[in-house]
Amino acid sequence: MNKELFITVKNDISEIVRLSEVVEQFGEIHNLSLKIIFDLNLALEEFLTNVIKYSYGDNQEHLININISLIEDEIITVIEDDGNSFNPLEISEPDIKKPPEKRKVGGLGIHLIRNLFDQLKYERKNNKNIISFIKKVS
Repeated sequence: MNKELFITVKNDISEIVRLSEVVEQFGEIHNLSLKIIFDLNLALEEFLTNVIKYSYGDNQEHLININISLIEDEIITVIEDDGNSFNPLEISEPDIKKPPEKRKVGGLGIHLIRNLFDQLKYERKNNKNIISFIKKVS
């Protein structure tokens, strides 16, 4: 059975619901725990919301490719978009010990993703942002 999911979504927030449903089906087919499915959907929602809201300087339709692979004991998610160059891994960790009103705006989403996944990678290739989230599933 194929342990890979490839889906393309438009840069429209409503696409996140469709993606979430597809990820849930993939998780159920491959017996992933509810926690893994939840973490994956949460990271995808957070990351894609930021890409859709902030990555494009126009009102044109853009396509975002998502590839999810289950390889041995890891789930590897790769997101590729043609938005403005932006490496989210260069964002410094927020000081979550400060009260919310004293914190710098932004950065909590990538902080969340860093804590949900074992490894994050970023590269800019062929005018595309490529981010990978890797998580052990055992």
